[in-house]
Amino acid sequence: MLLIFGTVLGDGEDAASRRAVTAAGPALAAAYHAIYESKGADGVDKALLARAAPLLASWTMTGTRADIAARLRALGSSGITEVAYQPMGPDIPRELAAFARAAGLTGTGAEGA
Repeated sequence: MLLIFGTVLGDGEDAASRRAVTAAGPALAAAYHAIYESKGADGVDKALLARAAPLLASWTMTGTRADIAARLRALGSSGITEVAYQPMGPDIPRELAAFARAAGLTGTGAEGA
């Protein structure tokens, strides 16, 4: 099982948008913590973290609906059979519905959301 964080971007939305950073940005704090725990303070590139918002798409499961669907398929191809998606931000119902649609889940109530 793989724990993932991120957000499905809206049409024309950039990963560095305020909404995307609010929804997926806390994952960067988790990455910081993991690096700090494994490598100590010297292992953390603070300048990189300060510029990290544009990296949300590569460090988290953030992208368009099609991007997320493709990335999920690729996980399956590499042997991952389950993902646990941890939504964040102020609109959890939106995050859950958008991810369910991107994942192709049916019968979740997300089809019309």
